[in-house]
Amino acid sequence: ALAATGIGLLATQEAFGALRDVLLARSRLVLNIHQFLPARLETARLGYVWANKKPVLSERRADTEVPDYLEESCVFASYEETPELLASLLRDAPRLRRQAELGFAAFASRPLSACLEKLLGRRASALPSGLKTEERPYYIKAAPEWLIRAPA
Repeated sequence: ALAATGIGLLATQEAFGALRDVLLARSRLVLNIHQFLPARLETARLGYVWANKKPVLSERRADTEVPDYLEESCVFASYEETPELLASLLRDAPRLRRQAELGFAAFASRPLSACLEKLLGRRASALPSGLKTEERPYYIKAAPEWLIRAPA
């Protein structure tokens, strides 16, 4: 059904670094379709999109897990509604801009330091100096020795 809209789409799963940056910069919006069930909103992957103020149209099933604070982060649609809504969104530049801002605001409302505090059970200010937040509250730069590795 998406092919029938005539909209140019690029599907990718392995775009990182400069390639991801170029693709995102050229995109008017990001379409998020679930690959696995049960479905959950993949915040680790979409966070980069929201941080770069790109709107997201995401598939949403009855069983899709979406954290409360991210309810406005995407325009949600069923798989069947997606082609029509995608075409409508691409014709509405003001709505795309508003949605990009909503996604950014929702994502930025949860600073990474709060997530780390919950995970580590202590205040982020007590973390070693190798772990610091930058000027953006959702971006963190970690010293290599602080990466969490799975046991071998």
